[in-house]
Amino acid sequence: MARLSKTTVTAENLETLGIRRLAEVLIEACAQDAVLKRRLRAELASRHDPAALGREVRKRIETLRRSRSFVEWDRTRSLVRDLDALRETIADRVAKVDPAEAHDLMWRFMALAKPTQDRCDDSNGYVGEVFAAACRGLGVLALNAKLDPTTLADRCFDVLFGNDYAQFDQLVPAMTPALGRDGLLTLKRRMEAAAKEPPKSPPKGKGGKREVVGWSARGPLYRDEIDAGRNRWVTTSTLRDIADALGDVDAYMAQFDANQRKAPRIAAAIAERLLVAARAPEAVALLEAADSKRGAFGTQDWEEVYLKALDAVGRGAEAQGLRWQAFEKRLDAQRLRDFLARLPDFDD
Repeated sequence: MARLSKTTVTAENLETLGIRRLAEVLIEACAQDAVLKRRLRAELASRHDPAALGREVRKRIETLRRSRSFVEWDRTRSLVRDLDALRETIADRVAKVDPAEAHDLMWRFMALAKPTQDRCDDSNGYVGEVFAAACRGLGVLALNAKLDPTTLADRCFDVLFGNDYAQFDQLVPAMTPALGRDGLLTLKRRMEAAAKEPPKSPPKGKGGKREVVGWSARGPLYRDEIDAGRNRWVTTSTLRDIADALGDVDAYMAQFDANQRKAPRIAAAIAERLLVAARAPEAVALLEAADSKRGAFGTQDWEEVYLKALDAVGRGAEAQGLRWQAFEKRLDAQRLRDFLARLPDFDD
């Protein structure tokens, strides 16, 4: 094993500088790095009072919540460093001292997603990635905090309708271990009730008219229609996630109407779950009912699942013919490999 140079930045090499020199270097670095300075202040506070770290994080979250200045694209990386350092402090440091406090702080951190992305240019998606990572971390923190599943389900329900920047897209998969079956069923009941609620009366803008927020080829786009469509998407997508978490294929399939199930990609998604549930004949029937005008064969996900389904129902020869056909038409190397792998040794 090659030996590291004495100038490589490692814990062992830095120790040779001595405590005093390291402190001086850090102070110099803090003058140019506000994120590092805040990190060191939090470390010093927690050394004398473990609960102080949580208070420092809470203060920083509040400061960011009140911020209004716009962050241009060339300053976004600095904002990302600040946010990610805060997220890591909650997930790693605060969680070791107080799991319940860390869980609450991460929810507060997630509440920064909309106001932060409202005031920055996140065209590269880096800010969104920080909040996506925080969302995934919420599940671990909730599990460690041993929270009541019903209370947790209610909290999930409350935030899912404010998913403006897709920050909560993976909330249900992340929370599944902490929610458990009882929590998932509670969330399911609340989402089903929300889906059945009658639409609210359209809000009136100036002059008593419906608020127009844009235009399309078909005419004006009204805010109440956009909000209603978004709410429908939230309920259906959440119910699909819950169905997956519970392993309920029928509940997943119920979120698509008969016409939607004919779309190749949707048919493939349902069929894949039917195959896992050992319901291969149903998977084949669903895939074959897909609308060929929408390009079923040749759509990679539909084709992949269809070939698996044919093998599962004993129609292997037909599946082989389709693999060869795909190779001939598209020179698809993966289909050729799959075809050859299934040939008898002599034919191969």
